[in-house]
Amino acid sequence: MALAPAADHGVDYQIVVVDDGSPDGTPDVLTELQSRHPQAVTAVRVPNGGRAAARNAAIEAATGEVLLFSDDDMVPVSTDLLERHLRAQAERPGAWVSHLQVPDECARTPFQAYWRRRLHGGTDRLSDGAELGYAGFWFASLSLPKALLGARRFDESFRGYGWEEHEMGYRLHLAGVRARFLRGAYLEHHDPVTLEGTARKHEAMGRAAWTFSRLHPGPRVALWTGTHPLSRAWRRLARVEQRARALASRPADSLTDPEYRLVLEGAYSRGLRRGGVRVSAPPAGEPTHRGAGKESVGSE
Repeated sequence: MALAPAADHGVDYQIVVVDDGSPDGTPDVLTELQSRHPQAVTAVRVPNGGRAAARNAAIEAATGEVLLFSDDDMVPVSTDLLERHLRAQAERPGAWVSHLQVPDECARTPFQAYWRRRLHGGTDRLSDGAELGYAGFWFASLSLPKALLGARRFDESFRGYGWEEHEMGYRLHLAGVRARFLRGAYLEHHDPVTLEGTARKHEAMGRAAWTFSRLHPGPRVALWTGTHPLSRAWRRLARVEQRARALASRPADSLTDPEYRLVLEGAYSRGLRRGGVRVSAPPAGEPTHRGAGKESVGSE
């Protein structure tokens, strides 16, 4: 119960946990947790339908006025996390993004250390309340008044990993909602990443980019996601995939930061190439890839 300290601060909250068709013992764990904390925990089990569907199920189950989205590997560090979000929402309603950090135990390998530098580098110099633009809706830990969300839901045509939260954020931004950084509202991202696993996610994001582009035709999203013909032409001319493939025989721990970045760009380019083929001519009867996982919403 990582959010339990919030109760000591007089915050009335509900924790909604969505089990997205997990094949392990997760349902039993959630049933036991809900029986121990019936007033605080709402467990929802849905068929495996991906991150967008799981978040939508959480939204429907939440009864509070303010939603705090959280991925299942986020652990609050600030004991007043909920208070901070509620205070920010009272002063300036909108999308407030928590201050994410990577703990030392998840930054032990050279790649993990690179990933922490990359994530921290995006937020270390941000001031409290800094606007994050249309690309800054990081639903890994983001609060939003339910009234501002309205009837909008995550688009469930996103089945695998990637871009579904950005697409929702883009629609919110177009509707006038602004994403801002809540400095000091600390969470830790407990995910001991590997280069191989992160590359798989980047390839999935490359495929999902086509879904985003279909939903929002036009140059802004196409250039943002890399589906624009000019973007893809640049990747071909720069031989991104080939140069990344040349690094495959090297031990992951021996690569430099620019080489890690190239490997991930190569994976994303591969996803773009394969996703573009699938969009233009999807094989008949092809099964849909779905990513399992748990999503949660704190309803305040």
